Amino acid sequence: MKKCGKCKETLPLGAFYKNSAESDGLMTYCSACARTRNRESLARRPGYSQKYYQAHKAYYKEYSREWKRRNNERARELLKGYNHARRARLVEAPCDKTISMDILFDRDDRSCGICGNSVELQEASIDHVIPLARGGSHTWGNVQLSHLSCNLSKGARM
Repeated sequence: MKKCGKCKETLPLGAFYKNSAESDGLMTYCSACARTRNRESLARRPGYSQKYYQAHKAYYKEYSREWKRRNNERARELLKGYNHARRARLVEAPCDKTISMDILFDRDDRSCGICGNSVELQEASIDHVIPLARGGSHTWGNVQLSHLSCNLSKGARM
């Protein structure tokens, strides 16, 4: 338990953002107060973030390009997760953002949910048992590991 420096409420440690500069590793304000403080700060300087980004656009693009080059596998995994979540939002389906290929590999014991054979990371795909196009959700109860080829041949069938 920790006391928020702004609202003075005593809250569980999970209610505070991390901050390695602080002695306990957590921010002084709870996450709700920190969000409010950030919104107020941005309201005092309308357009500042956009102007800063535009002024430093080349740096951000180069940094992003370099990070993707160094972390190729992680970048591809994040993109896959983002695309699944984006598709779920488009059809207004429930979406669990904690779904990751690493955890799915362990949960499904590296075997394809469609054909039953072993799956390598390079050929892995997240299959929705009930497809998003058919009203399924992007949640742990509706996803399984599959080969990309098996998943593509399955399509939007159940």
